Amino acid sequence: MKYLNYLRKSKLFWLGIFMTGFLVWFLLGNVMRTEINVDYARVESISRDQDLYENVLRTWQITQGKEEFHKPVHMITESFVSGDLYGLNQDVFLFEPSQSLMIEVDVKEAGTYQIILNQMDVGSSILGNRMAVKINGVHQHSASVSIDLPTEWVFSVNEFPLDRYGNEVLPNSVKNNQLIKTYLYDSTGLNADPLLFKLEAGKNTIELIHVRGAFVVSDLFLTNPQQVPTYENYLSNHPTAQLQSDQMIVIGAESFTSKTNPSTRLRSERDPSATSYDTRYLRLNAIDGYSFRKGNDTITYTISVENAGFYHLGFKVRQNYLQQMPVFREIRVNGEIPFDAMRMVPFHYINDYQNYMLNDDGTPYKFYFEAGENTVSIRVVLEPYRDAYRNVTTIMSEITDLSLEIKKLTG
Repeated sequence: MKYLNYLRKSKLFWLGIFMTGFLVWFLLGNVMRTEINVDYARVESISRDQDLYENVLRTWQITQGKEEFHKPVHMITESFVSGDLYGLNQDVFLFEPSQSLMIEVDVKEAGTYQIILNQMDVGSSILGNRMAVKINGVHQHSASVSIDLPTEWVFSVNEFPLDRYGNEVLPNSVKNNQLIKTYLYDSTGLNADPLLFKLEAGKNTIELIHVRGAFVVSDLFLTNPQQVPTYENYLSNHPTAQLQSDQMIVIGAESFTSKTNPSTRLRSERDPSATSYDTRYLRLNAIDGYSFRKGNDTITYTISVENAGFYHLGFKVRQNYLQQMPVFREIRVNGEIPFDAMRMVPFHYINDYQNYMLNDDGTPYKFYFEAGENTVSIRVVLEPYRDAYRNVTTIMSEITDLSLEIKKLTG
């Protein structure tokens, strides 16, 4: 301490401080004179990378395709194998390393289409399957270079095992061996709708390329882009349906039918109003929200109703991970988005569990359910935060470039 005070009184100490400041000023001056500047034109609401999916869409004159195609694999290639090998009753094409499937289609008019696959995971890895898509020999956008294919996971047992203290513990998750109707999505989850691909008038080739994993495909569908109806049109599609207000069905969060991320897990909440609760022992009765946040993660529930008709749909939720910010989920009923308000449903910050009815300014929405079993799927969507994400990545890229240039000059 005495030595430090001595240095502060020394002329050499202050001379060193001055020289250090002068050196920093000199180096920064050289940097500025070499035209190393942040390109603020790139820091805008949308990144200007030309191959980004959303930017490619802006360059297309979006015209919906007017034709639809369905091709089983035995009509596409001679390299199909019997589905009996995988417990299926239809022929399939096996995607393994270096495998690809080429499909030729002939359309009368140019337009945009969605690709749908019936596919199933047949590998032993916990990692998800991945493929790429080329149209007429090229990747049309960055999203087509790497597309994740979902795998349905279920618990290995119907009842949760207990530990030696009597508390429930998570069982293993296993793959659900059945074909999944799969829309192709942007793997980042930053675009909520299924990917579009542009076909020219005349003959086109669609190449499905294996990237990772092992999976089989039984059918390929080429469809027009999804037209999600407005709420008013949705109601008008069921003119004779009545609201079944006398029937209330409660399903615990732990009773989901399937999940697409094996890491999505349950947790125990000490909440007496939960469907599974014990005053003494821990019961798995809630979805761990932190494990259900990756783009495109999906959880599906099966709901059985006695009478066809309209039902209200609500959740008991707590969103305490993003303060002052909502998270967004897509809601599907029987595999389809019922109406446009369900594309990206916001769930705002709530520190305690609350019952939340899906509503329009306080008026609960009505959802049509068929008599018998119905499915409700909840998918994570990140599109509302896409522009902010692009801004941050653009700025970070500029900072990295600037830092490298400074290092070149300063050594």
